[in-house]
Amino acid sequence: MTQWPGWRSLLFVPADNERLLEKAGRRGADACILDLEDAVAPGRRPAARAALPEAVARLAADGVAVLVRVNAGTRAQVHDLEAAVGPSLAGIVLPKVEHAHEPVVTDGILTDLETERGLEPGGVPVIGMIESARGLLAAGELAAATPRLAALALGPEDLALDLGGTPGAAVLTEPARRVAWAARAAGIEAIGFPGSIGNYTDPGRLAAELETAQGLGFSGALCIHPAQIEPVHAAFAVSGADLDWARRVVDAAPSDGAVFSVDGRMVDRPVLLRARALLARGERQRAR
Repeated sequence: MTQWPGWRSLLFVPADNERLLEKAGRRGADACILDLEDAVAPGRRPAARAALPEAVARLAADGVAVLVRVNAGTRAQVHDLEAAVGPSLAGIVLPKVEHAHEPVVTDGILTDLETERGLEPGGVPVIGMIESARGLLAAGELAAATPRLAALALGPEDLALDLGGTPGAAVLTEPARRVAWAARAAGIEAIGFPGSIGNYTDPGRLAAELETAQGLGFSGALCIHPAQIEPVHAAFAVSGADLDWARRVVDAAPSDGAVFSVDGRMVDRPVLLRARALLARGERQRAR
């Protein structure tokens, strides 16, 4: 299974927009996704692919974790992956996944490219985006399709459209819950929130949607605007109080695995494991 790097915010940047690419490394996101899909007109994709290796290397040299969102469909995806795969690539975002064979095909192409280019096979993680009712119903199979899959992402705009609604809590909370369940069952991460990714001017609504996502078990979110980064980090941060509690729980744990108490509350194995997970998240957070 691919190790999740602990990204909380992943900022989309159009792969053909040099002005935004130049600013991307200074935005403060945990990772940037150079987008070859929705953000780039079909006629501009060949030029965007040609410029992609230099853009990925330049951002990575500045300390940015760089992913690339490829296009759905094998033919376009092969061209995208050929342009994207290199030593500076931190991951691939696979859109509109609906069937378990799709990430498996992507895995195979990536393995071939990694081998050809002297990279570690299996080293490039993949995030699969759930953006349709079909994808939602297949989320469990998708999450377990390949060890290369590191996370499932909720694609709120396309998913809400396919479900016949608008991207908000009423339409997306239950799908978000299903995505989180599927991801956790497969031992991978869930990222996203049950609201419009296009909302960057209503911080109160965004904060509420992020709080819901965090409560459902999501660990990060996709962003399309720098204004979303700080709220995302705040929502998925491990607080000082949580870290203090987790340290006290771990420090008090008996070596024989017996039940014990902290702050007048019983601590058994699931609570101890949650404390350890919080400490691990806190370590990743401090490393950023």
